[in-house]
Amino acid sequence: MAFDSILTQLRTFLTAVSVGGPSHFTAREVRCLLHPATAAAADDRQQAVLATAAQPGAWMDRLGKRDAWELGRLGERLPSLISLYSSGASLDEIRARLGTWSTWEIGHAIDVACGCIAGRLNDRALPAVRGASKGTSGRLN
Repeated sequence: MAFDSILTQLRTFLTAVSVGGPSHFTAREVRCLLHPATAAAADDRQQAVLATAAQPGAWMDRLGKRDAWELGRLGERLPSLISLYSSGASLDEIRARLGTWSTWEIGHAIDVACGCIAGRLNDRALPAVRGASKGTSGRLN
């Protein structure tokens, strides 16, 4: 197991242990909250997700080397992909715009990006992301 992978797993474990409870963001929840069909526009959690997603510098550094390698050039396009997804573009539209072979690739890349965003939102060691409202998780109080 690579040293980078061990550190990533340790960070994930420590974050899960320290955050826990209902304030913990998951990649699945982040993906749901990013989708424009989610009607809870005034929800603090959705506001925190959208604010973090809008600032790629806050979460792109969480993309692991293995994920970056698996995504290839799509890994560098994650901010664009998340922007398109959160604006309501279908996976097929995003696939056509980014020039990939399948919608599965796009879906997988969205999952990876949502994991990075959730990791940033759950990281209590860092200050809150600008634009995220207070009270959305334990560290944003």
